[in-house]
Amino acid sequence: MLDEELRSLDAAVEEVGGAALSAIQAAAHRMRERDERERLMWLSPLLGRALAFHRQYDAAEAVAKEALSHFRQVGSVRGQTMALIVHGLVHVMQGRSAPALDAVLRANALARAAGELSLLARAANIRAIALMDFGLASEASQVLEEAIGLTARHPEEPATLRLRSNMSWILARTAIDARERNASEATWKPVAQRAVAMAESVAKAWVLRGNQYEAQEASDCLALSHVALGQLEQAHAELDAGSLRLRLEIPALSVVAFHAIRARAHLQANETSQAMRAIEQGLAMADQQDGAFNVEELWRLKSAVHEAQCEPVQALAAYRRFHELHERQVLQRVERMQLEARHDALTGLANRRRFDEYLAGVLPRVGTEAPVCLALIDVDFFKAINDRFGHPIGDAALRWVASEMQALSRHTDLPVRLGGDEFAFVLAAPLPHAHGICERLRAAMSTCPGELPRDMAMTLSIGIAETSSPCAEHELIQRADLALYGVKTQGRDGVGVSHPS
Repeated sequence: MLDEELRSLDAAVEEVGGAALSAIQAAAHRMRERDERERLMWLSPLLGRALAFHRQYDAAEAVAKEALSHFRQVGSVRGQTMALIVHGLVHVMQGRSAPALDAVLRANALARAAGELSLLARAANIRAIALMDFGLASEASQVLEEAIGLTARHPEEPATLRLRSNMSWILARTAIDARERNASEATWKPVAQRAVAMAESVAKAWVLRGNQYEAQEASDCLALSHVALGQLEQAHAELDAGSLRLRLEIPALSVVAFHAIRARAHLQANETSQAMRAIEQGLAMADQQDGAFNVEELWRLKSAVHEAQCEPVQALAAYRRFHELHERQVLQRVERMQLEARHDALTGLANRRRFDEYLAGVLPRVGTEAPVCLALIDVDFFKAINDRFGHPIGDAALRWVASEMQALSRHTDLPVRLGGDEFAFVLAAPLPHAHGICERLRAAMSTCPGELPRDMAMTLSIGIAETSSPCAEHELIQRADLALYGVKTQGRDGVGVSHPS
């Protein structure tokens, strides 16, 4: 867990981002010299976040992967959450919305179950940004509203300030969209006014904390909110005050957003040449990296500018580019939804639907040179664990089983949560190898991770069935289930085997 030094470094990354990198690297060097391996592992997510903010994305992702693997093996929910947030941060800073959502959805489930509000706020911010990039403003708003409510007791904490800043951005965009649809003033004006008030308070809070970069980010939100209200002079004033960002070493996606706001303000004032200049500057910045937020918006604005300039051919070409980018995002969203539909939200393992599909694809290809084993796994007396320790601890126990299964999996294996306390393992291996893996999984339950009560004992009952020739799915499941039943009748906490008849 995080000790005083690690908590201080964690706060530094949250406050100043990449500027904390040198301090974290110095701490890592000291820990290596002292062979403080466990502390070094807890430092890894902090290092990953600092590297991401410093735009060293490959290094950040490598650190996060190592940390996630370690924390899965030891069953640390907090550690896994921190590592997944780094993954989400790396993806979102590179404009890769789909994998960012995948990472933070898992982080969110873990943080919620563990009651880690600060980590929940960090995950919510990344999730909202990615949802906005998909054009899902209402979903992003719901995520932020809930997180703001949960962190209401800490309104000036960096993560909470970012929640409110992102919320003001969404409110401003919502108001602008309503205006463009010619909705009544009573519909969009209160929304825009709330956006202004929220962005102003966040900007002031960042100034008081001495964080000019975050204050400028909030100033962008305030500028967009002024655009929503039609207060174009105030919008340009905010953008002019924040123009220092163009000379700073900051992520290009932030500058792209800056130019999109500037272009929108000019377009709303019918200053088409200035709007086009801002759009071209934003697109040039977007080209500097692989993916960036607001690019789709820039092309839509470019089409509108050409239309205002009576240039229909150019307007159509720009709109086609906008449509192409939008269609790509829709496809990514569909892929993400399909992925979610086949994975368990609590544990991240494959779910029953994916299990059925996998068996249907694997079993027809089974042969003597490529046998398959199915292990059905039950947590013994799981109801008693829930009754004694409560459902949050029960959920943590299920995630512990899942993390151990993932640690033992190869790329040819499929760990599954079937539902409740029931798991399955599809192993592309002969029976002796599968039996050994299941024994190691069962033995791993004797070492309770720090996130669970020390007096909580947990055991597994496992039944295995092997097939070395094509067979029906229900036949293999039935044999594994019979082996599992045999273990339970003999007192549980064991591994049973069903041999072909």
